[in-house]
Amino acid sequence: MIAPIGLLLILFSRSGSPDPDDRLPMLICGIVLFLTASLLVAIYANWYVIIRDDEIIQRTAWRQLRTIRYDQIKKFRQYRNGKVPMLKLCGNDGTVIQLNSAAFELSGVFAALQRNQANGS
Repeated sequence: MIAPIGLLLILFSRSGSPDPDDRLPMLICGIVLFLTASLLVAIYANWYVIIRDDEIIQRTAWRQLRTIRYDQIKKFRQYRNGKVPMLKLCGNDGTVIQLNSAAFELSGVFAALQRNQANGS
């Protein structure tokens, strides 16, 4: 919704008043809105989490892959970020993945964590 508004502002600034002082603020706002919308779409398209039977993979908004196998989890922490329950996983190699535990199905992860604790890992 933001990108079309930005494009409309850019178009209206080009076809509006002949005085450049009147058109410049609208052109700048249109460009800023369009670039902001483009950045948000790129972040949304690139960020994802895959929870598999033996590992969890997270790709950040900046396309950085983080992978932790369940048997390589060194420590974990459950906490609340305001009202949002979060899970922080730390791997043996220093990889850290933080997830909203209410937004994802993490029963496999919790089962693996219980197995690791029972085995003394």
